[in-house]
Amino acid sequence: MELFVIHGIVEELREEIAGAFVSKIYQMNRTDLLFHLRRSGDEKHLLLSTHPDFFRLHLTEKKYANPMIPPRFCTYLRKHMGGARISGVTQDPFERVVRIHLQKKMDAGVVRHLVLVAELVGRMSNILLLEGDRILDCLHFRRVEEGVARPSAPGLVYVPLSLPGQWTPDELSREKMEEICSSPPGERWRTLARKIAGLSPLFAREVEFISDGTAEGIWEKLRLFFDRYERGTCEPRIYTLLGEKKVLSAFPLKSLGPAEEEAFPSLNRAADQFYFETVMKRRMAEQKEGLSRRLRQLISRLQRRRENLSSDRERFKRDLESKDHGDILTANYPKLKKGMREIEALDYRQDPPRSVLIPLDESLGPSGNVQRYFKKYKKAKRGLEMASRRMEEAEGEIGYLESVLFEVEVAEDGEEVETIRQELEEERIISAPKKKKSAKEKKEISLPVRRFRSSEGLEIFCGKHNTGNEYLLRHLAKDHDLWFHSQGVPGSHVLLKIGRGEPKQGSILEAATIAAYYSRGRGSTRLPVDYTSVKNVRRPKGAKPGMVVYFHQKTVLVKPDAEKVERMKA
Repeated sequence: MELFVIHGIVEELREEIAGAFVSKIYQMNRTDLLFHLRRSGDEKHLLLSTHPDFFRLHLTEKKYANPMIPPRFCTYLRKHMGGARISGVTQDPFERVVRIHLQKKMDAGVVRHLVLVAELVGRMSNILLLEGDRILDCLHFRRVEEGVARPSAPGLVYVPLSLPGQWTPDELSREKMEEICSSPPGERWRTLARKIAGLSPLFAREVEFISDGTAEGIWEKLRLFFDRYERGTCEPRIYTLLGEKKVLSAFPLKSLGPAEEEAFPSLNRAADQFYFETVMKRRMAEQKEGLSRRLRQLISRLQRRRENLSSDRERFKRDLESKDHGDILTANYPKLKKGMREIEALDYRQDPPRSVLIPLDESLGPSGNVQRYFKKYKKAKRGLEMASRRMEEAEGEIGYLESVLFEVEVAEDGEEVETIRQELEEERIISAPKKKKSAKEKKEISLPVRRFRSSEGLEIFCGKHNTGNEYLLRHLAKDHDLWFHSQGVPGSHVLLKIGRGEPKQGSILEAATIAAYYSRGRGSTRLPVDYTSVKNVRRPKGAKPGMVVYFHQKTVLVKPDAEKVERMKA
């Protein structure tokens, strides 16, 4: 969160929360705090975050899950800030430091004055509770032993943030602009951001872009920006750039190039939407990456197991020849003597009989050598059966995990990823967390399927994951409906609801297109998709969720067309 956005939010907070009382305090994780504030019967929620990439402060209307047991800092704030009145909100001049001034009535009418300081400075962000110039407690301890210039710990004197080597807007002059303009055109914004306190690269680039590139031009545009800063006049915007990257700005920007622009009535509302979407998107990407990495590890392990089992099968197949040696030795039993290392015996099963050289164990007698070969044969027979069975199981598990991996990769929101994780935990493929969720964290789960409608008006459902695929067959499908799946690759199950009539070929091709698009083969130009009546689809006993067998299928070739799929969404 850059300086101009913070300043605009602080100006709004002075109107929104001044005079409010702190009613509840929550700490959602190691970086985020949520304050419930009441004023004249109205409740507002203030979010403070020290996340290294998404450090911020703003009012929020979003819902956040809170832990059952509050962390240390949260417990301390509840004790000292609970019931306190907010007397004011200030910002250190041209710094990303916000101070929330508090008054708390104690016994005998004594009023305690506290200050909650939010330092929003990247990975060194922190939240501290001060009384006078003393730190009572802070979210992140930073000690001298760790090599930090500004230690933060209970009992220490608070040292205000300062950025040596940077100029404040009051210190700027035309001469200093000449120094900045010594940089080549197109690179002067970097010098602006490095030299001027509080000026982010985003606004530094905007200043150079809208100026004529001269020292005088840059000076004039800078003065305009800082005049707006002093007046606190903002025009909040969220820009969506090519590639879906979003940018939050306190003012309209011209340097971003082609971009979608969305205006907001307040910076708090703009920041709330921007960060909720951005943080949730990052969090979902991290969840998907973590789950995908674990699934790839499991698939790789199973593939190695399959290779080892294949080698064992080949060895057991060779050992099955031991029965032939045992039969030959039985036929030539009178010739066997203890101490023999080998024997050249006749194989009477051949016509004419053929001489065969068979190795013997010299420590065993005739009966022992015969039994040794028959035991080896029986062991190979049992081993071959077991290896074949385990190899078949490994193949099934690999197929299941590859289908789950695909569902993770195409998941569209965090809820889908969480449902897939729960499925894997229930199947004991990954371990479940020891700590259970509180009742407050549990929420209603949306339908685990995607909805579409064909050009004929028929409903089409597509499973979001294996749990959704199961839901299709158990709760939505009727025997006369049509079931679709991409041929030979992992993908979602698709169901075309046809009622009692016969669907048109167009509806069949549209359902097949959806099945092709939500499959591993979506990058193909043409993909075969099988379809059959639901009554021809069966889940084998003991099979993993979403794993089925089907018969009496027909096949169509379709193109996995994203635009066509998007148009069919209900």
